[in-house]
Amino acid sequence: MLAKIKKWFIEFILITLAISGCTRSAPVNVSSLDSGEKAGKGFSLLPEGLIKKKVTITPPGDYVQTLTVKEEKLEGAKTRSYGLHVPVLYDGKTAVPLVIMLHSTGMSSADFAQMTRFNAISDSNGFVVLYPDAFGEKPIWNPGFLESSGANDVVFISTLIDHMLKDFSIDPKKVFIGGYFDGGMMAYKLAAALPEKISAVGVVGASIGYQKAANEVATLEPALAPVSVFAIHGILDEVVPYEMNKALKKGTAGYMPGSDALKYWLQYNGCDPNPTVKKTKNENVIKTSYSCQNGTGLRWISIWDGNHEWPGITDKKASKTISASEAMWEFFITHPRP
Repeated sequence: MLAKIKKWFIEFILITLAISGCTRSAPVNVSSLDSGEKAGKGFSLLPEGLIKKKVTITPPGDYVQTLTVKEEKLEGAKTRSYGLHVPVLYDGKTAVPLVIMLHSTGMSSADFAQMTRFNAISDSNGFVVLYPDAFGEKPIWNPGFLESSGANDVVFISTLIDHMLKDFSIDPKKVFIGGYFDGGMMAYKLAAALPEKISAVGVVGASIGYQKAANEVATLEPALAPVSVFAIHGILDEVVPYEMNKALKKGTAGYMPGSDALKYWLQYNGCDPNPTVKKTKNENVIKTSYSCQNGTGLRWISIWDGNHEWPGITDKKASKTISASEAMWEFFITHPRP
């Protein structure tokens, strides 16, 4: 009887405070009542958001962590690794953006962090950045149209996002994916498959398909909903051609052109056919920006003397006019999920 009276009294006080507008955060003693054993069904009457989630305060720095992917069917891929960079401005109180960067085949997450220098951008702007590792003896991502280890990378990244939203103070409308080469192809795949979790993706030198032989092309499946997309493609790219070339027309095996990715996102994002076009003074870099459905955007950047490198870092010619990392972040932060 005493327990029932105590429970009724606590509920009465909390509801009274909520009605009066005096509470916007969890009362001091709520943490002792938030377990199923002590809270009971009576706490369903509490206003949404009254009880705050517990956030792990991870000190600023760099970490290597692992994650168990329960839905993964490939036994060896159930435990996945990733690099974590917590910026100096992170305090666990203010919700910050999350950027997940996917390396290219043959690279490690540490290599990609060093190459893109996204940690420095993270520290300057206060967002958390992750560098997941692809799976396999020769790590390669699995966007669905390439030969790979067979790991379910959509489930891996989806689980990783859920983990970060639970344990860190992350703004769910500012979850971004960046990628290079097959990492970019994986970013395209994630945008198409997880539009409810991903705000925008950014890629460099990526494709949405692979031609195995003449009339045998595997491509990315239709996107489920519009997602903002940022892409950089060098017109001189020798790995993923900018446009359909002679080799592909003859049926030679190879990646489908970057221009196919542009057509894909124009279609599935429902973009306005009248874009805004900006050029650098020497006209080496052309930025074409489209407004698309559901408040999303599409920015396609063509670099005349650009190749298959990362502009601003490894591509020294393009570095004089554009930094892929800086341009990608600028697009991300201006395109949260509607």
